[in-house]
Amino acid sequence: DGVTRIGAHAFRGSGIVSITIPDSVTTIGADAFWDAKSLTSVKLPEGLTSLSSGLFAFTEKLTSVQLPSTLKTMGHVVFWYSGITGLTLPDGFESFGENAFADTPYLANITIPNSVTTIGFGAFQHTPNLTSVTLPTGITSIPGYAFARSGLTSITVPAGVTSIGNSAFSNM
Repeated sequence: DGVTRIGAHAFRGSGIVSITIPDSVTTIGADAFWDAKSLTSVKLPEGLTSLSSGLFAFTEKLTSVQLPSTLKTMGHVVFWYSGITGLTLPDGFESFGENAFADTPYLANITIPNSVTTIGFGAFQHTPNLTSVTLPTGITSIPGYAFARSGLTSITVPAGVTSIGNSAFSNM
């Protein structure tokens, strides 16, 4: 019934500009679009539950990603050095890995649903245009370097946070 899996590195370094991935795809391998420098927009399939590590790393022109409502997790460095400017994570999304949005110079806004319980180490470090974040109520810790070198001028920290890691808000 069509393509069900996109392998690791499948479009790595390719000149692809835009892609709509069919709903038959349930798995996308690590680094599948790494360094696809011309990629500007992606529509991910409904049914996809996880974004693998390095998926959109070094996609400086990527500004539009349509996430599926079924997405639950994302790995490490998923949007590292991407051109993404804003993103709304779907309700039911639970966690993202280390440096998931690190070094995304244009990221200006992100909506994190209350279903999120885990934020990875360095998740938003070096995001100079990210000025405001509301963390979900289920978060109990803010990991090290989570917002280091970000542009934050406003953050809402939930009452349940019991620990803040080393350099979580350094060099802002």
